[in-house]
Amino acid sequence: MIRWADPIKWVCETGRPETKISEDDVFTLDDEDCGISYYEEGFISCGLDHNLFVISAKDPDVGTFIIAVQSTLANKRKAMVFRNKGTYRFWIPAELMRERDIICFCYRKSFFENKFRRSKFPKMKYGLVNATPRIYEQLIDYDKSEVFHSHKTYKFGILYIAEGQGDNEQAIYSNQGGSQYYDEFLRTILGQEVQIDGWDKFLGGLSTETGDTSIYTNFRDREIMYHVATMLPFDEDDEECVDRKRHLGNDIVIIVFQEPGAKFDCDVFTTQFSQIYIVVEPVIDNNEIVACKIACANKAIVPPYSPFIPYPPTLPYGENLRNFIITKAINAERAAMRAYTFGEKNKRTRLILLEDFKTTWTKLKKKI
Repeated sequence: MIRWADPIKWVCETGRPETKISEDDVFTLDDEDCGISYYEEGFISCGLDHNLFVISAKDPDVGTFIIAVQSTLANKRKAMVFRNKGTYRFWIPAELMRERDIICFCYRKSFFENKFRRSKFPKMKYGLVNATPRIYEQLIDYDKSEVFHSHKTYKFGILYIAEGQGDNEQAIYSNQGGSQYYDEFLRTILGQEVQIDGWDKFLGGLSTETGDTSIYTNFRDREIMYHVATMLPFDEDDEECVDRKRHLGNDIVIIVFQEPGAKFDCDVFTTQFSQIYIVVEPVIDNNEIVACKIACANKAIVPPYSPFIPYPPTLPYGENLRNFIITKAINAERAAMRAYTFGEKNKRTRLILLEDFKTTWTKLKKKI
């Protein structure tokens, strides 16, 4: 689906074997608990028994990190990882009991940018922390550094790529329409077509000068207006498609619908602002969309975010696909904002805390 991406600039997500998705899954929005420390609410305040591990690797891309994992047996157990790039949380399967297996599982889940080399784990040492109230306070403060104010409005770009256009930015931006499958995807998965004139809800920077209609949706009380390239004005004399790029070039997240056989190349786009491309390719059977393949290209600075793409990276066409794509887009934007909002200052603070844990609170004797 993705032709090629410079691994220095981009991290491509094409499916995780350990990720399974069912029709009953509810995908979590990362902004639902804004203003709350997940560690404080999910571990400390509710009195959840849990273990704390400090892990350290010589590999500078891994460094030192902390794992908090529920110690009481259950069908699935809470886990949280504290890294210099931020915090990550997920569930651990009940069958994972050994310390080494738990640490390896958490490494896979939270060091996503190392996906291409995680078949061989870096050499790591770890130790169990004898937790105290002071340690709990430090981790709560660490977690709160990740808190954001909740957003209720989002704008995402939409691009259509026909077969043979994947490496031609001008051709992609010049598309004045798409296939029947593209039109169906816009109006059944992403949202509904609305008239811009007289629209009294979120416009996302659009006006009557940018076209008569666009695609809009309300998703879990969040308003989303899409900048759909094929629905924005097109001028044949404007070879650079400046008017269209003015909108999509300022969108952090771009959803790309590509026809079967097309190959997406994220390096073909000149914008420096867009950080994430969510690529969707329909699976056609008897002239109907029965499923969609999904892949993502993320700027290397963007930290991992859920929901993660399963392997094979294909979801049945329907409501679950809609929930997955829109949740993915919202969480992607927030992950990108987190990367740029806190920057190096917070990273240094986290590094100091992690190193303090390694030297003060435990002895790293066990090896992986």
